[in-house]
Amino acid sequence: MTKLIKKTKINKNIFREYDIRGKYPEEIDSQTAYLLGRSFVLSQKAKTIAVARDRRIESEKIYPDFIRGAKEAGAKILDLGINSTPALFFTVGIKNLDGGVSITASHNPNGYTGLKMCDKNGTLLGLNTGIKKLITEIDNKTKKSIKKEINKIDINKEYWEFANKIIDTKKIKGFKIVLDASNGSGARLADYFFVRLHSKITKMNFRLGDQFEDHGLNPMLAENRKLAKE
Repeated sequence: MTKLIKKTKINKNIFREYDIRGKYPEEIDSQTAYLLGRSFVLSQKAKTIAVARDRRIESEKIYPDFIRGAKEAGAKILDLGINSTPALFFTVGIKNLDGGVSITASHNPNGYTGLKMCDKNGTLLGLNTGIKKLITEIDNKTKKSIKKEINKIDINKEYWEFANKIIDTKKIKGFKIVLDASNGSGARLADYFFVRLHSKITKMNFRLGDQFEDHGLNPMLAENRKLAKE
């Protein structure tokens, strides 16, 4: 079946050197996410990709739209759900995929969402990779609906096994460690990893759904490290 894509004005300012970021829904909305899904798959000629997202409400809202666009462009989806960007990139490499996308605004303030994209080699895709041009070209054109499957996967075990090959975890057992997850997606992986080190862990900001009330998200700012330091 052929459908007509509704014309959408794409805000060109969302395209950064190595990622895409913008306010939701003023700069990135559901239709933009859908078109980005299509553009990513078409630009990479991708057959199978991995997709993950952070814990933001804004990212949760556009996540299914990106996946729908990617599916309708012909890609099979490996859905990691809430997971870190490094875990996503690891998945692309370990499973020999055609690319991956993390729906995340990184350390931007509340109200933002975004996308971090990589190709099959793990290279970040951004401003000068053709996606910006392609998203404009495919807008307002007809498309064919293609039904592709979505498989939910858990990469934690494989990631842990990989880490154990390059790190001697016996040397760091019994440590006293403070973990501040800033309520981000890395909390999920940290929960899986650090319990296996048999160390004393103090966890901060691991709460799902918390709107970053303790501090801001940018770890480079001293005020956001204050509580962990104390």
